[in-house]
Amino acid sequence: MVTTAQPDARNGNRDGKWRGVLLAGGAGTGLALTYAAVELMRSEPKAFADAVIRAFLQWGPMFILCLVGMFIVNNVGQKLLEHSAAHAAAQQRMADAMQQIASRDDQASRERELLLNDVAFVLKEVKTQVSAIREDQIAAPHVRSVAAGQGG
Repeated sequence: MVTTAQPDARNGNRDGKWRGVLLAGGAGTGLALTYAAVELMRSEPKAFADAVIRAFLQWGPMFILCLVGMFIVNNVGQKLLEHSAAHAAAQQRMADAMQQIASRDDQASRERELLLNDVAFVLKEVKTQVSAIREDQIAAPHVRSVAAGQGG
């Protein structure tokens, strides 16, 4: 059985399985690093403290800048998601309104077509009756003169 990959609308991936793989990989790495840090802290508290201090010193001010950057990205990302959701809801409302307008336009068009068909039918009947009246009028002078005693 062949299946096609469906686009994942939430993150734009063409295949949603990558999100699961990345999530599992990130969680596993975080768990392994946390386990290693706890074991190092239990076995050698002094070495752990030295390692943490060295890491902060190696990063220098970049550590603080990265934390601030992550905080900003997190806040902006949340606001962006909120605005995107509001935008998507507004687009859906607009699409519903356009569908309603199109439906009304289709109904008006059908009603107009029925009215025009009725008008065409009535005009055809009027034309038939006018033709019959003309034929009667053409034949009528002879009938009138005979009726008035003028005919011969």
